[in-house]
Amino acid sequence: MASLVSLYEAFVVYSFMCYLTSYLSMEYDMISVLMDKPQTKHMVPFCCCPNWKMGREFWQLCRFGVYQYTALNVIVTVVALSCEFAGKYKEGHFSGSNPWLYLCITTNISQIWALYCLVLFYKATREELQPIKPFFKFLCIKAVVFFSFWQSVFLAIVQAVSYW
Repeated sequence: MASLVSLYEAFVVYSFMCYLTSYLSMEYDMISVLMDKPQTKHMVPFCCCPNWKMGREFWQLCRFGVYQYTALNVIVTVVALSCEFAGKYKEGHFSGSNPWLYLCITTNISQIWALYCLVLFYKATREELQPIKPFFKFLCIKAVVFFSFWQSVFLAIVQAVSYW
């Protein structure tokens, strides 16, 4: 069940990125607008990464950063369901032999990168996006993704501690 929830979360993040890029594409020549912007620098903890050239490269890398989360979640869901049917998947059990741990770590890394790319994209296009006021919409999406993921991890930890 948690895998299906995670799949839905990824779809929400994907839809939000589509919403932002659709608005910008309808109202502006998005690539030209990005090319005219000053360089958007990476933020902590990714400040050591080379900056993405403003314009098409920036847009494509931000978009890929968000979309990889959606694609990865489809794969993770298929793997989790396959492992569940094979009797190898035990959600919430922190064991090196349990696929849940690896899928959880992989999903978390992917999720952090996707949300980071959304923030970076917003940082670069804040002025153009102002008419649709995406900041609070983004906070809602971030809260849904962040809290539902960490809620499942927290409950798994509580369950693991209660077994000791």
